[in-house]
Amino acid sequence: MLPAMSEARDPQSEGEAVADVLERVRAGARQRQAELASLDRDLGDLPASLAELRRQTDLEEPSLPREGSSALVHYLQKAIYHLFTARHHRSLLRQQTRFNRSVALSLEDLYRRQRRLRAALDETAAADPNQDGSG
Repeated sequence: MLPAMSEARDPQSEGEAVADVLERVRAGARQRQAELASLDRDLGDLPASLAELRRQTDLEEPSLPREGSSALVHYLQKAIYHLFTARHHRSLLRQQTRFNRSVALSLEDLYRRQRRLRAALDETAAADPNQDGSG
């Protein structure tokens, strides 16, 4: 039940609650940073967005929700899925996974080629400091 508007709230307890929430958010952020740092050490200098894309290329087969339904309903849903749609879904999942992997590889290749081009341009600019680009 919500406290009445006329009741005074203790600012000390609100401050402690806010500090507790902030500490939990910080702990979650630290944990996520540690997970990202430890997942793909072989990606080298790829940006985080490409690393995340590589991790998410594989699709999973859908799972049927169990909560709120009886065991019989769940069994019937599962049987219908396996009898009529599983083969079709699996082929679509394989096709989408192959596409996702090829897109991830293409983006990584594009990123590496862009970095090489940027390095070559920087090297050219450093070799000829008198060139102002006006030709």
